Amino acid sequence: MKTRLLISGLIITIFGGLVFNACNLNRMEEKFEWSATLSAPSEYPIKVLSGYIMSDTYSQGLNWSVINQGWGNGSGTIASSGKKNLPDSLLLLWLSVAEKKFYRGEFELPREKILHYMNEGFMATHYDSQRKETYNTFVVGLAPEGRVVVWLSDGGRRQVEIARFRAGEETGINPEFVPKDDLYIFKPDYIPSVMRNEKIMKPEIKERIASHGYPPPEIYDSYAKRYPWTPEVRLPAGAKVTWYLMRMCNGENEFSLTDTMTFRETRGIPFLSLIRWENPEGETYRTWIVFS
Repeated sequence: MKTRLLISGLIITIFGGLVFNACNLNRMEEKFEWSATLSAPSEYPIKVLSGYIMSDTYSQGLNWSVINQGWGNGSGTIASSGKKNLPDSLLLLWLSVAEKKFYRGEFELPREKILHYMNEGFMATHYDSQRKETYNTFVVGLAPEGRVVVWLSDGGRRQVEIARFRAGEETGINPEFVPKDDLYIFKPDYIPSVMRNEKIMKPEIKERIASHGYPPPEIYDSYAKRYPWTPEVRLPAGAKVTWYLMRMCNGENEFSLTDTMTFRETRGIPFLSLIRWENPEGETYRTWIVFS
């Protein structure tokens, strides 16, 4: 349960019995269009009971159904039109279904870092022309043992990590702090029913767990490590890259309109690459590369 009061620009948030002061003394006046979404590993479904991403003048709820679309993958966004101040705080209370544990946390987002990326933007292709765009979505990832990662995304092509946190474990959440519509999660059969649901725990996920076990929680910290490498595409003479997408294990995505991504010095471990290219005759091809 969350109560929010706005008094002369001072936001007081009462969240799960805790009081959070989101007063922003150095307000960032520059405004952008943005929304937010949730992410969770496919093996570790989560259910957010109370969640908000907030600026000093705007708050977006993050209350979804059970989420496990895969690490770094968004689960859909709530449409939000118009420019607004960038968010500076994140409040979350969620159930990690596979772990059978609740987690809760209040986090301060790095506003200057976010502003840097929003202003930096990137070049994107629109039909036969290019134009500068910027990020428009905050992806909030929830991993085992209370791990929280926040990415900035443009909806799939570009995604960059901006923050990483650790929430405190709650061994016994008081139902008083849970929205009435979510009280069904305290029923004895709720967690087993989620883990049996093949729309959530798909057969290929269950098979992977049966063969290899659950990914160790610390692997989501290992994914965060960055290495000094740069991808480069080499094609037959006369061929050219029209766009190039690289996805990393740390949830970041990179997108380039050339055959080389030169805008970062370090990167996470890659797991997927998609290259769209043309031969000298103008025929278009798409090449998928999966790293194991």
